[in-house]
Amino acid sequence: MENQLAILIARYQEEKTRLQVLTKECLEDFEGPDYLLAHYHQKALFKVEHTLRILNRLEDSLYDEKQRNLRLISFYEKDIEKSDSELYKKYLTEQLVKYKKRQEELNSVPKPIDSQNDNQILENTLSQLVSKKIRKFKIVFNKSENVVLSLTTKKGIIKISSSAIKREIIHKSELELLEKLGFTLTNRSRLVLFLNHQGIDQLTALRFLLARIVFDISYFRHPTDENFIEL
Repeated sequence: MENQLAILIARYQEEKTRLQVLTKECLEDFEGPDYLLAHYHQKALFKVEHTLRILNRLEDSLYDEKQRNLRLISFYEKDIEKSDSELYKKYLTEQLVKYKKRQEELNSVPKPIDSQNDNQILENTLSQLVSKKIRKFKIVFNKSENVVLSLTTKKGIIKISSSAIKREIIHKSELELLEKLGFTLTNRSRLVLFLNHQGIDQLTALRFLLARIVFDISYFRHPTDENFIEL
């Protein structure tokens, strides 16, 4: 079966290319540039690129370092062509060789095989919570830093609460997004949300909330070996 994450990345990449073309067309219109429409396309492009970065990080934990190396390799190659100083060229060449070697090492690291069991465990646990077979459980995102979401149910209402949020780490825009999703930041720096949906709608809402948290809030993205469910 084709990798679903790879399909999603490919589709977002297509959308990125489409928005880039639309932006260029707005700026090169023979009747004159349409800066306002180009601005709207740029805003949409920014969101797509943000999502692409997250998806690529999920697919490849080394993605950020690989991209950084590629930028440096491109920089050194261009500077070597432009430089008139043999001494500076020598330095640039040494740096270029170093980063190319590092890139080869990164590319040779095999990607971990996705575990369907992890997703199934979370899905089963959510279903058990909604059906009241269990009353509570925790999603531990980072054990060493105590980044945790606790989910409890009482009288058909599910309460989602976080461990104390480190304000200096989470971005203001991410807090604003969490508030739009329905979370309230308490005086103790904890995020709290009460979910009043019932049955299948409650399970769907839970899936949606957790997906948005993991995909859009960098605070809740951590190394796989730090993640687990605690009953």
